[in-house]
Amino acid sequence: MQAAPTTTLFLLLGLAAAPAQAQTNPPNADAIRSSLGRILSIMTLGGISVQEQAAEVTQHGADYQVRLPLADFSAPPDAAVTAVAHRVQNGMLHITAMTLPSAGTLETASAGDPAGQITYSVGEQRITAKVDPSLTVPSSYEAEFGHVRLSSDQGEQHGEQSFDRYTVNGTLSGDQEGRVSMASQGSGTGFHFVGHGPNGFVSDASARALAGHFSVEGLNRDQGTRLMTALRGVAGSMKMPGRGPDVSAEQRAALHAMVEAADGLMSRLEVEEALEGVRFAAGAGAGTIGRVRLTAAGMTREQRLDSEIGIALDGISSSAVSAENAAFMPHHVDIKTYLRGVQVNSLMALLHAATEPGADPVMLQAQATALLADPHAHVGIETLVFDCGPLRIKGSASVVPHSIANGGANGREGPLGAELHIAARGLDAFLAQAQSQPNLKGIMPMLFMAKGMGRAQDESIVWDISLGDGPIRINGVPFGQPADNTR
Repeated sequence: MQAAPTTTLFLLLGLAAAPAQAQTNPPNADAIRSSLGRILSIMTLGGISVQEQAAEVTQHGADYQVRLPLADFSAPPDAAVTAVAHRVQNGMLHITAMTLPSAGTLETASAGDPAGQITYSVGEQRITAKVDPSLTVPSSYEAEFGHVRLSSDQGEQHGEQSFDRYTVNGTLSGDQEGRVSMASQGSGTGFHFVGHGPNGFVSDASARALAGHFSVEGLNRDQGTRLMTALRGVAGSMKMPGRGPDVSAEQRAALHAMVEAADGLMSRLEVEEALEGVRFAAGAGAGTIGRVRLTAAGMTREQRLDSEIGIALDGISSSAVSAENAAFMPHHVDIKTYLRGVQVNSLMALLHAATEPGADPVMLQAQATALLADPHAHVGIETLVFDCGPLRIKGSASVVPHSIANGGANGREGPLGAELHIAARGLDAFLAQAQSQPNLKGIMPMLFMAKGMGRAQDESIVWDISLGDGPIRINGVPFGQPADNTR
Protein backbone atom coordinates (compact mmCIF):
# COMPACT_ATOMS: atom_id res chain seq x y z
CA MET A 1 0.00 0.00 0.00
CA GLN A 2 1.27 3.42 -0.86
CA ALA A 3 0.38 6.80 0.61
CA ALA A 4 0.83 10.26 -0.86
CA PRO A 5 -0.21 13.68 0.42
CA THR A 6 -2.19 14.51 -2.70
CA THR A 7 -3.47 12.90 -5.87
CA THR A 8 -0.74 12.21 -8.43
CA LEU A 9 -0.10 10.60 -11.75
CA PHE A 10 0.43 7.26 -9.99
CA LEU A 11 -3.29 7.27 -9.27
CA LEU A 12 -3.93 7.46 -12.99
CA LEU A 13 -1.57 4.58 -13.64
CA GLY A 14 -3.32 2.52 -11.01
CA LEU A 15 -6.61 3.21 -12.77
CA ALA A 16 -5.09 2.28 -16.10
CA ALA A 17 -4.08 -1.12 -14.77
CA ALA A 18 -7.74 -2.13 -14.36
CA PRO A 19 -9.15 -3.55 -17.59
CA ALA A 20 -12.51 -2.47 -18.96
CA GLN A 21 -15.32 -4.98 -19.23
CA ALA A 22 -18.16 -4.96 -21.69
CA GLN A 23 -21.34 -3.61 -20.10
CA THR A 24 -24.02 -6.20 -19.42
CA ASN A 25 -27.59 -5.93 -18.20
CA PRO A 26 -27.67 -7.17 -15.51
CA PRO A 27 -23.91 -6.88 -14.75
CA ASN A 28 -21.99 -10.15 -14.57
CA ALA A 29 -19.44 -11.21 -11.98
CA ASP A 30 -16.48 -10.23 -14.19
CA ALA A 31 -17.83 -6.70 -14.61
CA ILE A 32 -18.34 -6.34 -10.86
CA ARG A 33 -14.86 -7.64 -10.04
CA SER A 34 -13.28 -5.32 -12.61
CA SER A 35 -15.22 -2.29 -11.36
CA LEU A 36 -14.18 -2.89 -7.76
CA GLY A 37 -10.58 -3.48 -8.81
CA ARG A 38 -10.58 -0.17 -10.66
CA ILE A 39 -11.93 1.76 -7.67
CA LEU A 40 -9.39 0.03 -5.40
CA SER A 41 -6.59 1.12 -7.73
CA ILE A 42 -7.81 4.70 -7.48
CA MET A 43 -8.07 4.66 -3.70
CA THR A 44 -4.61 3.17 -3.10
CA LEU A 45 -2.73 4.82 -5.99
CA GLY A 46 -2.11 1.44 -7.58
CA GLY A 47 -0.37 0.18 -4.44
CA ILE A 48 -2.74 -2.75 -3.75
CA SER A 49 -3.47 -5.51 -6.24
CA VAL A 50 -6.25 -8.08 -6.06
CA GLN A 51 -6.45 -11.76 -6.91
CA GLU A 52 -9.29 -11.08 -9.30
CA GLN A 53 -9.78 -14.69 -10.39
CA ALA A 54 -10.30 -15.71 -6.73
CA ALA A 55 -12.95 -13.05 -6.14
CA GLU A 56 -16.31 -14.20 -4.78
CA VAL A 57 -19.50 -12.56 -6.03
CA THR A 58 -22.84 -13.68 -4.65
CA GLN A 59 -26.26 -12.19 -5.33
CA HIS A 60 -28.84 -11.53 -2.63
CA GLY A 61 -31.92 -9.99 -4.19
CA ALA A 62 -30.86 -6.77 -5.89
CA ASP A 63 -27.53 -6.68 -4.04
CA TYR A 64 -24.21 -8.30 -4.86
CA GLN A 65 -21.91 -9.29 -1.99
CA VAL A 66 -18.29 -9.14 -3.15
CA ARG A 67 -15.06 -10.37 -1.61
CA LEU A 68 -11.75 -9.70 -3.42
CA PRO A 69 -8.67 -11.44 -1.95
CA LEU A 70 -5.62 -9.18 -1.89
CA ALA A 71 -2.18 -10.07 -3.21
CA ASP A 72 1.19 -9.67 -1.43
CA PHE A 73 -0.30 -9.47 2.10
CA SER A 74 1.46 -11.40 4.85
CA ALA A 75 -1.09 -10.22 7.43
CA PRO A 76 -3.92 -10.71 7.90
CA PRO A 77 -3.61 -14.15 6.26
CA ASP A 78 -7.04 -13.84 4.61
CA ALA A 79 -6.69 -10.17 3.56
CA ALA A 80 -9.55 -9.12 1.30
CA VAL A 81 -11.66 -6.17 0.26
CA THR A 82 -15.38 -6.53 0.82
CA ALA A 83 -18.17 -4.51 -0.76
CA VAL A 84 -21.85 -4.38 -1.51
CA ALA A 85 -22.99 -3.38 -4.99
CA HIS A 86 -26.38 -3.09 -6.64
CA ARG A 87 -27.55 -2.14 -10.09
CA VAL A 88 -29.06 1.28 -10.70
CA GLN A 89 -30.31 3.01 -13.86
CA ASN A 90 -28.45 2.63 -17.17
CA GLY A 91 -26.78 -0.57 -16.00
CA MET A 92 -24.49 1.27 -13.57
CA LEU A 93 -23.29 -0.24 -10.32
CA HIS A 94 -23.75 1.58 -7.02
CA ILE A 95 -20.90 0.37 -4.80
CA THR A 96 -21.50 0.85 -1.08
CA ALA A 97 -19.76 -0.29 2.08
CA MET A 98 -16.48 -1.01 0.28
CA THR A 99 -13.96 -1.79 3.03
CA LEU A 100 -10.22 -2.45 3.15
CA PRO A 101 -8.65 -4.47 5.97
CA SER A 102 -8.30 -2.04 8.88
CA ALA A 103 -4.65 -3.11 9.28
CA GLY A 104 -2.21 -5.14 7.26
CA THR A 105 1.34 -5.90 6.20
CA LEU A 106 2.54 -6.12 2.60
CA GLU A 107 5.76 -7.78 1.56
CA THR A 108 7.89 -6.12 -1.13
CA ALA A 109 10.85 -7.60 -2.99
CA SER A 110 12.93 -6.82 -6.07
CA ALA A 111 15.94 -8.45 -7.66
CA GLY A 112 19.23 -7.38 -6.11
CA ASP A 113 17.66 -5.41 -3.24
CA PRO A 114 16.77 -6.33 0.33
CA ALA A 115 13.23 -7.53 0.94
CA GLY A 116 10.98 -4.97 2.57
CA GLN A 117 7.57 -4.57 4.04
CA ILE A 118 4.89 -1.94 4.52
CA THR A 119 2.59 -2.00 7.53
CA TYR A 120 -0.50 0.17 7.73
CA SER A 121 -3.61 0.86 9.77
CA VAL A 122 -6.77 2.82 8.97
CA GLY A 123 -8.94 4.01 11.82
CA GLU A 124 -11.90 5.15 9.71
CA GLN A 125 -12.88 4.57 6.08
CA ARG A 126 -15.82 5.19 3.81
CA ILE A 127 -15.73 4.35 0.10
CA THR A 128 -18.65 4.64 -2.32
CA ALA A 129 -18.91 4.81 -6.09
CA LYS A 130 -21.28 4.75 -9.03
CA VAL A 131 -19.52 2.95 -11.83
CA ASP A 132 -20.33 2.03 -15.40
CA PRO A 133 -18.29 -1.16 -15.96
CA SER A 134 -17.64 -0.16 -19.58
CA LEU A 135 -16.83 3.48 -18.62
CA THR A 136 -19.13 4.64 -21.44
CA VAL A 137 -21.23 6.65 -18.98
CA PRO A 138 -19.29 8.95 -16.60
CA SER A 139 -18.65 7.26 -13.26
CA SER A 140 -18.00 8.87 -9.87
CA TYR A 141 -16.39 7.92 -6.57
CA GLU A 142 -15.94 9.31 -3.06
CA ALA A 143 -13.68 8.15 -0.24
CA GLU A 144 -12.78 9.35 3.22
CA PHE A 145 -10.04 7.95 5.46
CA GLY A 146 -9.22 8.85 9.04
CA HIS A 147 -6.25 8.14 11.32
CA VAL A 148 -4.07 6.53 8.66
CA ARG A 149 -0.67 5.19 9.76
CA LEU A 150 1.99 3.59 7.57
CA SER A 151 5.52 2.36 8.18
CA SER A 152 7.96 0.97 5.63
CA ASP A 153 11.25 -0.90 6.00
CA GLN A 154 13.82 -1.86 3.39
CA GLY A 155 17.46 -2.44 4.26
CA GLU A 156 18.72 0.58 6.20
CA GLN A 157 15.70 2.67 5.22
CA HIS A 158 12.74 3.13 7.56
CA GLY A 159 9.86 5.54 7.11
CA GLU A 160 6.70 6.44 9.00
CA GLN A 161 3.76 8.38 7.57
CA SER A 162 0.45 9.44 9.04
CA PHE A 163 -2.67 11.42 8.16
CA ASP A 164 -5.35 12.60 10.54
CA ARG A 165 -7.88 12.69 7.68
CA TYR A 166 -7.89 12.44 3.90
CA THR A 167 -10.80 12.70 1.44
CA VAL A 168 -10.91 12.26 -2.33
CA ASN A 169 -13.63 12.35 -4.96
CA GLY A 170 -13.80 12.48 -8.72
CA THR A 171 -15.28 11.37 -12.02
CA LEU A 172 -14.05 9.17 -14.84
CA SER A 173 -15.21 8.07 -18.27
CA GLY A 174 -13.83 6.13 -21.22
CA ASP A 175 -14.18 5.72 -24.95
CA GLN A 176 -14.26 2.83 -27.42
CA GLU A 177 -10.52 3.11 -28.01
CA GLY A 178 -9.78 2.19 -24.41
CA ARG A 179 -8.81 5.71 -23.32
CA VAL A 180 -9.88 7.28 -20.02
CA SER A 181 -10.61 10.88 -19.04
CA MET A 182 -10.99 11.81 -15.41
CA ALA A 183 -10.84 14.56 -12.82
CA SER A 184 -10.23 14.24 -9.09
CA GLN A 185 -9.70 16.41 -6.05
CA GLY A 186 -8.47 15.52 -2.60
CA SER A 187 -7.71 17.21 0.71
CA GLY A 188 -6.29 16.19 4.04
CA THR A 189 -5.11 17.33 7.44
CA GLY A 190 -2.34 16.34 9.82
CA PHE A 191 0.26 14.86 7.44
CA HIS A 192 3.50 13.74 9.09
CA PHE A 193 6.51 11.86 7.74
CA VAL A 194 9.66 10.67 9.54
CA GLY A 195 12.45 8.97 7.62
CA HIS A 196 15.48 7.12 9.00
CA GLY A 197 18.42 6.46 6.68
CA PRO A 198 21.97 5.11 6.85
CA ASN A 199 24.43 6.51 9.40
CA GLY A 200 21.64 7.70 11.68
CA PHE A 201 20.34 10.35 9.25
CA VAL A 202 16.80 11.44 10.16
CA SER A 203 14.36 13.63 8.23
CA ASP A 204 11.06 14.91 9.56
CA ALA A 205 8.34 16.77 7.65
CA SER A 206 4.75 17.67 8.41
CA ALA A 207 1.91 19.74 6.96
CA ARG A 208 -1.10 21.12 8.77
CA ALA A 209 -3.32 20.82 5.68
CA LEU A 210 -2.98 19.73 2.08
CA ALA A 211 -5.12 19.74 -1.04
CA GLY A 212 -4.78 18.85 -4.68
CA HIS A 213 -6.64 18.29 -7.90
CA PHE A 214 -5.87 16.91 -11.31
CA SER A 215 -7.53 16.20 -14.62
CA VAL A 216 -6.42 14.00 -17.48
CA GLU A 217 -7.78 13.40 -20.95
CA GLY A 218 -7.17 10.53 -23.35
CA LEU A 219 -5.24 8.19 -21.02
CA ASN A 220 -4.42 4.93 -22.83
CA ARG A 221 -5.09 2.20 -20.28
CA ASP A 222 -2.94 -0.45 -21.97
CA GLN A 223 0.06 1.88 -22.10
CA GLY A 224 -0.67 2.99 -18.55
CA THR A 225 -0.42 -0.63 -17.44
CA ARG A 226 2.96 -1.00 -19.17
CA LEU A 227 4.19 2.30 -17.72
CA MET A 228 3.13 1.24 -14.22
CA THR A 229 5.05 -2.03 -14.60
CA ALA A 230 8.14 -0.24 -15.89
CA LEU A 231 7.93 2.37 -13.14
CA ARG A 232 7.89 -0.33 -10.51
CA GLY A 233 10.92 -1.86 -12.22
CA VAL A 234 12.80 1.42 -11.93
CA ALA A 235 11.81 1.84 -8.28
CA GLY A 236 12.74 -1.76 -7.50
CA SER A 237 16.19 -1.44 -9.06
CA MET A 238 17.11 1.91 -7.48
CA LYS A 239 20.49 1.71 -5.81
CA MET A 240 20.64 2.01 -2.07
CA PRO A 241 22.76 4.90 -0.72
CA GLY A 242 26.45 4.22 -1.06
CA ARG A 243 26.10 1.69 -3.86
CA GLY A 244 27.21 4.09 -6.58
CA PRO A 245 25.54 6.44 -9.09
CA ASP A 246 25.89 4.32 -12.24
CA VAL A 247 22.75 3.28 -14.11
CA SER A 248 22.55 -0.50 -14.22
CA ALA A 249 21.44 -2.49 -17.25
CA GLU A 250 18.25 -3.39 -15.35
CA GLN A 251 17.47 0.26 -14.65
CA ARG A 252 18.24 1.28 -18.23
CA ALA A 253 15.89 -1.41 -19.54
CA ALA A 254 13.13 -0.23 -17.19
CA LEU A 255 13.66 3.39 -18.24
CA HIS A 256 13.50 2.36 -21.89
CA ALA A 257 10.24 0.53 -21.21
CA MET A 258 8.87 3.69 -19.56
CA VAL A 259 9.73 5.71 -22.65
CA GLU A 260 8.02 3.13 -24.87
CA ALA A 261 4.87 3.24 -22.75
CA ALA A 262 4.82 7.04 -22.45
CA ASP A 263 4.66 7.55 -26.23
CA GLY A 264 1.04 8.63 -26.82
CA LEU A 265 0.06 7.85 -23.23
CA MET A 266 -2.36 10.78 -22.87
CA SER A 267 -3.42 13.99 -24.58
CA ARG A 268 -3.73 16.38 -21.62
CA LEU A 269 -2.80 16.54 -17.93
CA GLU A 270 -3.22 19.22 -15.26
CA VAL A 271 -2.09 18.86 -11.65
CA GLU A 272 -2.06 21.26 -8.70
CA GLU A 273 -1.00 20.43 -5.16
CA ALA A 274 -0.74 22.71 -2.13
CA LEU A 275 0.50 22.21 1.43
CA GLU A 276 -0.13 24.62 4.30
CA GLY A 277 1.84 24.98 7.51
CA VAL A 278 4.86 22.90 6.50
CA ARG A 279 7.57 22.08 9.03
CA PHE A 280 10.74 20.22 8.14
CA ALA A 281 13.95 19.03 9.73
CA ALA A 282 16.89 17.19 8.21
CA GLY A 283 20.13 16.56 10.01
CA ALA A 284 21.00 19.68 12.01
CA GLY A 285 18.75 22.01 9.97
CA ALA A 286 15.07 22.79 10.41
CA GLY A 287 12.56 25.33 9.20
CA THR A 288 9.02 26.17 8.21
CA ILE A 289 7.18 27.13 5.02
CA GLY A 290 3.79 28.79 5.26
CA ARG A 291 2.57 27.48 1.92
CA VAL A 292 3.93 25.28 -0.87
CA ARG A 293 2.16 25.15 -4.23
CA LEU A 294 3.13 22.83 -7.09
CA THR A 295 1.56 22.96 -10.56
CA ALA A 296 2.11 20.98 -13.74
CA ALA A 297 0.30 20.92 -17.06
CA GLY A 298 0.90 19.31 -20.40
CA MET A 299 -0.95 18.71 -23.64
CA THR A 300 -0.24 17.46 -27.13
CA ARG A 301 -1.84 18.79 -30.30
CA GLU A 302 -0.81 18.42 -33.90
CA GLN A 303 2.13 16.26 -32.77
CA ARG A 304 3.61 19.02 -30.61
CA LEU A 305 3.98 19.14 -26.84
CA ASP A 306 3.27 22.09 -24.55
CA SER A 307 4.07 21.76 -20.84
CA GLU A 308 4.54 23.93 -17.76
CA ILE A 309 5.85 23.24 -14.25
CA GLY A 310 5.64 25.70 -11.38
CA ILE A 311 6.56 25.88 -7.71
CA ALA A 312 5.79 28.66 -5.25
CA LEU A 313 6.88 28.90 -1.61
CA ASP A 314 5.74 31.54 0.87
CA GLY A 315 6.80 32.25 4.43
CA ILE A 316 10.16 30.46 4.35
CA SER A 317 12.30 30.32 7.47
CA SER A 318 15.25 28.14 8.48
CA SER A 319 17.17 27.56 11.68
CA ALA A 320 20.27 26.91 9.56
CA VAL A 321 20.46 30.65 8.78
CA SER A 322 22.10 32.85 11.41
CA ALA A 323 20.17 35.68 13.03
CA GLU A 324 22.37 38.17 11.18
CA ASN A 325 21.46 36.69 7.79
CA ALA A 326 17.80 35.88 8.48
CA ALA A 327 16.70 39.25 7.09
CA PHE A 328 18.38 38.43 3.77
CA MET A 329 16.92 34.94 3.38
CA PRO A 330 14.24 34.67 0.66
CA HIS A 331 10.79 34.45 2.22
CA HIS A 332 8.99 34.08 -1.10
CA VAL A 333 10.06 32.10 -4.19
CA ASP A 334 7.99 31.58 -7.33
CA ILE A 335 9.29 29.85 -10.46
CA LYS A 336 7.50 28.66 -13.58
CA THR A 337 9.19 26.81 -16.44
CA TYR A 338 7.80 26.04 -19.89
CA LEU A 339 8.34 23.78 -22.87
CA ARG A 340 6.19 24.67 -25.88
CA GLY A 341 5.86 23.56 -29.47
CA VAL A 342 8.30 20.65 -29.18
CA GLN A 343 7.88 17.94 -31.81
CA VAL A 344 6.67 14.83 -30.02
CA ASN A 345 8.31 12.43 -32.49
CA SER A 346 11.69 14.13 -32.14
CA LEU A 347 11.40 14.22 -28.35
CA MET A 348 10.53 10.51 -28.15
CA ALA A 349 13.41 9.69 -30.50
CA LEU A 350 15.77 11.55 -28.16
CA LEU A 351 14.42 9.71 -25.09
CA HIS A 352 14.65 6.37 -26.89
CA ALA A 353 18.28 7.06 -27.79
CA ALA A 354 19.12 8.25 -24.26
CA THR A 355 17.89 4.98 -22.71
CA GLU A 356 19.62 2.68 -25.21
CA PRO A 357 22.72 0.79 -24.02
CA GLY A 358 25.91 2.61 -24.98
CA ALA A 359 24.16 5.92 -25.73
CA ASP A 360 26.53 8.38 -27.44
CA PRO A 361 26.59 11.69 -25.48
CA VAL A 362 27.72 13.65 -28.55
CA MET A 363 24.85 12.31 -30.63
CA LEU A 364 22.37 12.98 -27.82
CA GLN A 365 23.57 16.58 -27.56
CA ALA A 366 23.16 17.00 -31.32
CA GLN A 367 19.61 15.60 -31.14
CA ALA A 368 18.72 17.92 -28.24
CA THR A 369 20.14 20.92 -30.11
CA ALA A 370 18.14 20.08 -33.23
CA LEU A 371 15.00 19.55 -31.14
CA LEU A 372 15.18 23.00 -29.51
CA ALA A 373 16.42 24.76 -32.64
CA ASP A 374 13.04 24.10 -34.27
CA PRO A 375 11.52 27.58 -34.90
CA HIS A 376 8.25 26.45 -33.26
CA ALA A 377 9.96 25.10 -30.12
CA HIS A 378 10.44 27.27 -27.04
CA VAL A 379 11.90 26.32 -23.67
CA GLY A 380 12.84 28.41 -20.68
CA ILE A 381 11.80 30.02 -17.42
CA GLU A 382 8.68 32.10 -17.82
CA THR A 383 9.06 33.78 -14.47
CA LEU A 384 11.37 33.62 -11.47
CA VAL A 385 10.55 35.84 -8.51
CA PHE A 386 12.14 35.94 -5.06
CA ASP A 387 12.94 38.45 -2.33
CA CYS A 388 15.92 39.05 -0.04
CA GLY A 389 15.03 41.62 2.60
CA PRO A 390 14.20 44.85 0.72
CA LEU A 391 15.44 43.36 -2.57
CA ARG A 392 12.96 41.87 -5.02
CA ILE A 393 14.23 39.99 -8.07
CA LYS A 394 12.11 39.16 -11.10
CA GLY A 395 13.56 37.30 -14.06
CA SER A 396 12.94 35.15 -17.10
CA ALA A 397 15.08 33.06 -19.44
CA SER A 398 14.78 31.34 -22.80
CA VAL A 399 16.95 28.94 -24.75
CA VAL A 400 17.82 30.19 -28.26
CA PRO A 401 20.36 29.35 -30.96
CA HIS A 402 23.61 31.29 -30.74
CA SER A 403 22.83 33.20 -33.92
CA ILE A 404 19.87 34.83 -32.14
CA ALA A 405 21.63 35.15 -28.79
CA ASN A 406 24.42 37.14 -30.45
CA GLY A 407 22.10 39.34 -32.47
CA GLY A 408 22.61 37.47 -35.73
CA ALA A 409 20.12 37.22 -38.56
CA ASN A 410 20.73 33.67 -39.73
CA GLY A 411 17.44 32.21 -38.53
CA ARG A 412 17.48 29.58 -35.78
CA GLU A 413 20.41 27.54 -37.06
CA GLY A 414 23.44 26.99 -34.89
CA PRO A 415 24.30 25.76 -31.39
CA LEU A 416 22.13 26.74 -28.46
CA GLY A 417 22.52 29.85 -26.33
CA ALA A 418 20.29 31.65 -23.85
CA GLU A 419 18.73 35.03 -23.18
CA LEU A 420 18.09 36.15 -19.61
CA HIS A 421 16.17 39.15 -18.34
CA ILE A 422 16.64 40.15 -14.67
CA ALA A 423 15.09 43.14 -12.92
CA ALA A 424 15.88 44.15 -9.32
CA ARG A 425 13.96 46.58 -7.13
CA GLY A 426 15.22 47.82 -3.79
CA LEU A 427 18.88 47.17 -4.66
CA ASP A 428 20.17 50.37 -3.01
CA ALA A 429 18.34 49.59 0.23
CA PHE A 430 19.66 46.03 0.14
CA LEU A 431 23.25 47.26 -0.37
CA ALA A 432 22.89 49.70 2.54
CA GLN A 433 21.73 46.91 4.86
CA ALA A 434 24.31 44.42 3.60
CA GLN A 435 27.22 46.83 4.23
CA SER A 436 26.38 46.81 7.92
CA GLN A 437 26.79 43.01 8.11
CA PRO A 438 30.45 41.95 8.55
CA ASN A 439 29.74 38.43 7.30
CA LEU A 440 28.46 39.82 3.96
CA LYS A 441 31.40 42.09 3.21
CA GLY A 442 33.00 39.45 1.00
CA ILE A 443 30.20 39.67 -1.58
CA MET A 444 29.90 43.47 -1.62
CA PRO A 445 32.40 44.05 -4.50
CA MET A 446 30.43 41.62 -6.70
CA LEU A 447 27.16 43.34 -5.84
CA PHE A 448 28.52 46.78 -6.70
CA MET A 449 30.00 45.42 -9.93
CA ALA A 450 26.62 43.89 -10.87
CA LYS A 451 24.91 47.21 -10.18
CA GLY A 452 27.42 48.97 -12.41
CA MET A 453 26.63 46.63 -15.32
CA GLY A 454 22.86 47.17 -15.02
CA ARG A 455 20.72 49.88 -16.50
CA ALA A 456 18.05 51.96 -14.79
CA GLN A 457 14.48 51.33 -15.86
CA ASP A 458 11.67 52.93 -13.87
CA GLU A 459 12.41 51.95 -10.24
CA SER A 460 14.46 48.88 -11.15
CA ILE A 461 17.96 47.94 -12.25
CA VAL A 462 17.78 45.69 -15.33
CA TRP A 463 20.20 43.19 -16.86
CA ASP A 464 19.52 41.67 -20.30
CA ILE A 465 22.10 38.92 -20.69
CA SER A 466 22.91 37.02 -23.89
CA LEU A 467 24.89 33.79 -23.75
CA GLY A 468 26.18 32.35 -27.00
CA ASP A 469 29.30 31.18 -28.75
CA GLY A 470 30.90 34.63 -28.38
CA PRO A 471 31.45 36.80 -25.31
CA ILE A 472 28.71 37.22 -22.76
CA ARG A 473 26.75 40.40 -23.49
CA ILE A 474 25.02 42.37 -20.74
CA ASN A 475 22.60 45.02 -21.95
CA GLY A 476 24.22 44.73 -25.37
CA VAL A 477 27.76 45.31 -24.08
CA PRO A 478 30.40 42.52 -24.09
CA PHE A 479 31.25 41.50 -20.53
CA GLY A 480 34.31 43.37 -19.25
CA GLN A 481 33.71 46.54 -21.26
CA PRO A 482 32.33 49.64 -19.50
CA ALA A 483 28.61 50.16 -19.89
CA ASP A 484 27.32 53.51 -21.14
CA ASN A 485 24.72 53.99 -18.39
CA THR A 486 23.45 57.06 -16.67
CA ARG A 487 21.90 56.91 -13.23
